[in-house]
Amino acid sequence: MKSFTTSITTTWDIAVQMVEFLGQLVTGRVAGGLSNSVAGPVGVIGMVSDAAKTGITNLLYLGAVISLNLGIMNLVPFPALDGGRLLLLLIEALRGGKKLDPSKEAMINIVGMSVLMAFMLFITYKDILRLF
Repeated sequence: MKSFTTSITTTWDIAVQMVEFLGQLVTGRVAGGLSNSVAGPVGVIGMVSDAAKTGITNLLYLGAVISLNLGIMNLVPFPALDGGRLLLLLIEALRGGKKLDPSKEAMINIVGMSVLMAFMLFITYKDILRLF
């Protein structure tokens, strides 16, 4: 029972830290700057490699942290993410159930996806620079 309680407490603490980091990211108060505080696919592969070298426990822990991070990031109210969809549904509800124009909703999602792709490319570029 103690391990179950510890796992819930640890997951909660990590989730709170991730949300706090998101707040710092949005307000520009990230220690070390944006490009040094986030990692893309290349950086994550390096972290997984390092964790695998230290043992299965660390590898499983990192996998859990990555999974939790993806879940939280997906709920951010940004177009093209599930959180963005939830925000649009909330706006519809506040408008009395009146749906948004599908072409406007599509444009919102296209712009959001474009920004996400640009951010992903930037982070991947920074990850590659860190290798050299």
